[in-house]
Amino acid sequence: MTSQLKAAIETIEQVRWFAGLDPVVIERLAEQCQPCNLRPGEALSRRGAPQTQLSFVRSGSLELSIHGRDGRRHVTRYLVPGEVYGLIPVIDGGGAVHDARAHEATELLQLPREALLSEMQTQPALALRLLQLLCGRSRQLYELFAFQQLLSLQARLAHLLVIVANIEDHLHTATQRDVEILMTQSELSDMLGVSRQSLNAELKKLEQQALIRIAHARIVVTDPHGLARHAGEVI
Repeated sequence: MTSQLKAAIETIEQVRWFAGLDPVVIERLAEQCQPCNLRPGEALSRRGAPQTQLSFVRSGSLELSIHGRDGRRHVTRYLVPGEVYGLIPVIDGGGAVHDARAHEATELLQLPREALLSEMQTQPALALRLLQLLCGRSRQLYELFAFQQLLSLQARLAHLLVIVANIEDHLHTATQRDVEILMTQSELSDMLGVSRQSLNAELKKLEQQALIRIAHARIVVTDPHGLARHAGEVI
């Protein structure tokens, strides 16, 4: 096994929804992946444009956004290593759902649509995992809609941090460790649709509770379990 193939297998196995699949299936997928390197700010896809590759984030992060009718860009989320991009258009054959660009220098593995669909047709376990992934993301979307309309800024912020930091994945691990969110306060405030001053005040409240630490150009979640509990308590 070449080092390139081994690295591709490890990248796919980082995705929680792929972990535990038949190693032979993962190896077949890895064999058909091609690397893709993006510079900071470089576009990967445009909303509505054809998308025929499923992208695994190996390093760096992808910024997903949409544009409103007024032309303003709204960042919806950031994808980090262990996540995939493009599942909906790859499965249904439609255009890209988001504009996607590299938030920083980013390395991807790209799997052709035909390879994924071929494996899904013969591997029910893979198809089920991808359905679970789609359902999980749909739940997050519904929750975000509810948060925007019904919850306080403190609650919206706590839930947003839980989502962008993939706290759900970290709750499945036995060891407690810090989780870095490589986003500025300006980027977080844009996602919430509030001023940076209002956001900073709420972040400081979370920092005082030892749930996060505010750092330069990033937020460090120092207590993932505690932040998840707090998000549930402030609903």
